[in-house]
Amino acid sequence: MKRKLGYSFKNNYVRSFFQEFKLFKGLRGYIIRDDMMKYYFCNKSLQSLNQEEQELRYPTVFSHKRLGNIEMSCNIVKSIQDIIKDSQSNIRLSAMKMRTLRGFQKSKNKFSEIEADSYLLYRMPQVYASLYNVINELRSRLGEEWVPENVLDCGEGPGIGALVIQELFSNSIEKVKNIIVVEPIYTMRKRALYLHKANKTKIISNFSSITKFKFDFIIANHTILDTNAPGHISSTYIKKLWAKVSPENGILLLLERGNPLGYEAVVKARQIILFNSGSNSKESEVKNIGHVISPCPHDKQCPLYLDGHRFNSKKWCHFGQRLITPAYLQKIKHSFSNIENSKFSYCIIRKEIVNPSLKESKINLSKDKLFFDPYGWHRLILPPLKKHGHVIMDTCVFDGTIKRMIISKSHGKLQYQNARKAYWGDIWALKS
Repeated sequence: MKRKLGYSFKNNYVRSFFQEFKLFKGLRGYIIRDDMMKYYFCNKSLQSLNQEEQELRYPTVFSHKRLGNIEMSCNIVKSIQDIIKDSQSNIRLSAMKMRTLRGFQKSKNKFSEIEADSYLLYRMPQVYASLYNVINELRSRLGEEWVPENVLDCGEGPGIGALVIQELFSNSIEKVKNIIVVEPIYTMRKRALYLHKANKTKIISNFSSITKFKFDFIIANHTILDTNAPGHISSTYIKKLWAKVSPENGILLLLERGNPLGYEAVVKARQIILFNSGSNSKESEVKNIGHVISPCPHDKQCPLYLDGHRFNSKKWCHFGQRLITPAYLQKIKHSFSNIENSKFSYCIIRKEIVNPSLKESKINLSKDKLFFDPYGWHRLILPPLKKHGHVIMDTCVFDGTIKRMIISKSHGKLQYQNARKAYWGDIWALKS
């Protein structure tokens, strides 16, 4: 009898321990997406630090961009289920074609009904997770008070960027005056109307009706590659997008797949905008210049793409975001896991009058300056290598070069602890 009671007590103790551990993990931000909750727990630990340690701790809290697993909202998932419920049985084969860029380009200009449903089924969750990651980072960079009044989503799919805007700015959506989605494909536009039926989003077929409009935020995902010439981008289309960006701190988001082809497309578009907008001019004030907000800590040429080609075929600038796939996708793919990883390359460029200074100087770590100083902080372009007693991080630096940093215990307790917690895509503010 004593043995059974002891065994029962041990099981209950272990069970309660793991329940508390799961709750702790959720509150720490692995599965919850409430930014305020994450910042609360991070700031709560500041109370046990002295003033000098707090000044070092603020930028490290700000620099982390890991969101955990992204999941589409229940309303979006339900709408997609309603759309695809009458699809044919061969939708799985069509969805598998979306895995390769070549198979998608063949049907990019014209979608059949089954291809449009396949896109919603397979590609939309990955694109949604990528855009959520990037737009959430942009929002944290510019501050919670930043709300774009006029938004243009001319990206691939049924206004996926507009859906992300609706979710991220749900508490201040009344400040967003116009959300316009440009979708030239009829079958995809019909599905976009259904997905956005409860929102104030306007769906149009081309740019002709908005020729005089200027937008505070333009989302262009998976559209800058020229389908008629693989590996090339349309410079005319890039300049057209940049012309529609508001001259008063308007922002353009470019996003492509996280493969070498997508990376090269983003880099070429970045060069077209920066070089043609006068960002390299020596004048202190140039109107409508472009400044990179993220991921680059500089406005110079990409160090991984010099003289028109990548110097190392095994390295390109891309990032990843884990997502929870819907149950219907898991069933169609015959997968045992509902976790996927979406890889993407992106660039966020702001049109402004004066470019923030990126000269090497002492970093101001005060809380009031956080939203200005991070433009020159190092960016982790590869997953950090966490060894025994030290961490190796490959970073892109403000002077336009790639720098490998090795952070060991000798650099200090906070530096080493934050290096152990560093994640692919974070920015690094502390000294190496």
